[in-house]
Amino acid sequence: MSERLRRQIYSPAALFLFETLADHGGFRVATRELNVTQPSVSYQIKCLERHLRCLLFERLGRSIALTEGGETL
Repeated sequence: MSERLRRQIYSPAALFLFETLADHGGFRVATRELNVTQPSVSYQIKCLERHLRCLLFERLGRSIALTEGGETL
């Protein structure tokens, strides 16, 4: 992995959470699968979005949808 790419990655755990959320389309199912709390997942995703400087998900009540930035990631 190039050093430039390594600096761009906020956290491997956050990327894993992102992938799980994207696959399931919502926090409830993803947090049950990962056996973690919803606030901890939400915090990691917000940190990842802040680090990447783009929104990854559009929050739609109890469900979520990938934004264009999320699709790219």
